Amino acid sequence: MSSKTQLAPGQGFLFLEPCVKRIKYKGIHQLWSMWKWDSEEEQIRENEWVLFTGVDKNTLTHFFRNAFDPVIGHSWFAYDKSQELLLVRGAVSRAHEYANLTFNVLLMRALNAVGLRSGLSSCCRTCHGEEGSIRADRGWRPWTLPPGRGQEWPTGVLEISHSGTPWKLMFDVHFWLRQADGAVKFVLTMQIDRHSPEITLEKWARRSCPCGLDGPPCREQIITVFKRDERIIVRGGPLVIEFERLFLRSPRTQTERDIRLNDEDLTELATDIWREQGFHSDPDDEEWEEMDD
Repeated sequence: MSSKTQLAPGQGFLFLEPCVKRIKYKGIHQLWSMWKWDSEEEQIRENEWVLFTGVDKNTLTHFFRNAFDPVIGHSWFAYDKSQELLLVRGAVSRAHEYANLTFNVLLMRALNAVGLRSGLSSCCRTCHGEEGSIRADRGWRPWTLPPGRGQEWPTGVLEISHSGTPWKLMFDVHFWLRQADGAVKFVLTMQIDRHSPEITLEKWARRSCPCGLDGPPCREQIITVFKRDERIIVRGGPLVIEFERLFLRSPRTQTERDIRLNDEDLTELATDIWREQGFHSDPDDEEWEEMDD
């Protein structure tokens, strides 16, 4: 992703690549017909997203935000108010789901090691800002918040892409870091390569300006995990999440410190994802397959 991408306030945030299929919204029936594919392979396409145009605020509220059907209610991931655009996921891959779950487990394990597991809430709620709405793949915030801080927004967010293009991650970063007066302190993005065993993790935050105001999003860290000659290589680790950003306070004990996912953790994350993609197998897995035969 390019840190030079600039999105002007008031002009929306869903600036997508031409490869994203655009459909004029005509009713909920379109979603059901979109999901009627003949096989699982057909569902996991090169791009799992569809953009509905002409979705006004009333339609969003009545048919999506307050949907009686939970499938419909959880099918959309972003709404651009000024452009009346609704981003819907056609299908989600197992690799995407494993990435989400495994990363959260690793983070909670790292928190538990420093005695902080019970202090953090993990959530996937939809947040509504001035420019529209969005739901993160994963969000976190402390259970105990400072005075005046609401519960609506997470302090940190994880966004994942398995579609082969980085466009969604870029507008995710801009949305989260521009809304709610800086309530979201950092955004983690994870790009999963569909065709080879490679994962890219990036950490983004708002750049501080000399005048004291927050500047544009700034990429603070980039980590790649990939295979070379069956060896798993991690470059750029460990992933560091600052304590103050995550918990909105300074450490109070000697054990409270920045959270780190080291190379071993990142290797575990990658192998779980690659196993689902078919890029990695363990000897134990092969033994089980032989027994099944």
